[in-house]
Amino acid sequence: MKDKINKLFYILPFSVNEPGGKSLGSRNKYKSFSKIFNTKLISPRNKSITHRLFFIFYIEFFMLFLVISSTRYKNIFFTRGFVGILASIYLKLFSNNLFIREVHAAPGEYKVLQGNSLKKFLIFVYEKTSFFIDSLADLRIFNHPNLENFYKQNGVFNEYDLTLYNGASIKEDSMSVQEAREMLGLELNKTILVFTGSVSSWHGIEDLVALQDEFEKKYDNIQIVVGGGEIPKEHKHKIINLYPLDEIGCNNLIIASDACLLPIKNNRISPGSPLKLYQYLLSSKPVITQQDVVGYADEVKKFDAGLIVNFHKPSETRVKIKEFIKNIEHISADLKLNKLDMKITWDDRVNEIQKSIYNHRKLK
Repeated sequence: MKDKINKLFYILPFSVNEPGGKSLGSRNKYKSFSKIFNTKLISPRNKSITHRLFFIFYIEFFMLFLVISSTRYKNIFFTRGFVGILASIYLKLFSNNLFIREVHAAPGEYKVLQGNSLKKFLIFVYEKTSFFIDSLADLRIFNHPNLENFYKQNGVFNEYDLTLYNGASIKEDSMSVQEAREMLGLELNKTILVFTGSVSSWHGIEDLVALQDEFEKKYDNIQIVVGGGEIPKEHKHKIINLYPLDEIGCNNLIIASDACLLPIKNNRISPGSPLKLYQYLLSSKPVITQQDVVGYADEVKKFDAGLIVNFHKPSETRVKIKEFIKNIEHISADLKLNKLDMKITWDDRVNEIQKSIYNHRKLK
């Protein structure tokens, strides 16, 4: 039945041209899908409200037209978020096309997002609608096991569902550590610890602020650098905060680092599956992450790739980091040698998705 697959339509409710890990991951996943399937990416061109509202209505008619008009070949509809509500119902009830949902969050996470009451209400509606669409899918791909467990507890699961962490891309270093530091204005003789990405409420940036304070009090030659998102103004800090910083800038910051940081405030059903974790590893950088968080500590331990700490205890964490940095070069060398064997690239992740697709009863 594989030869009966016409196209894979990868449909997203956000622009993949915007900065940020969500767009970056989607672009890279699309590239990996395109190596296997005849893939068409469909998403809004920009993040304007007008364009995104138009997209919601447009995609309903587009999906319905494709489903109704295509009878000879099967299509794969791979969607995420608030897209194609009526079309998804039709796919579930009347179509023999394969309907796949990408699940990155569970209802209720609006509570930890920043914003006014109206924004939180709209996110609440978005989450509930997305959950309903998820329930209609032939196959769900969760980016964290906590999400799969939540959906099972709410009666949404089948034998084809799959949990799969995010991936990353192998990039050749465009410059040396010294060149990257000089470009970014960072000191050459300091130990540089880096966090890249958005500064959301669940990232635990306040723990990094407290940790840098500990380094300062003890006169440690260690500097934390946060690149990408802006640290909220209420946090008085001595962290170097580089923002805005695009994908290339973040990659250069990773090159400039001695090790990378992954704090996390475990205040959601899913703590997320950070793209940055795997990008750090594929960049041969040791990772310092939060203990007892699935998808973070267990992955670092699995690859023997760094240090597991309790960021909520900055004094204790400082002592562990001081000892850890003595072995950074050795760990980095091991990561560089073994990164191709980790199977954490987007190509590796999409190959797993391909197996699930071809194993589905609709394609037998």
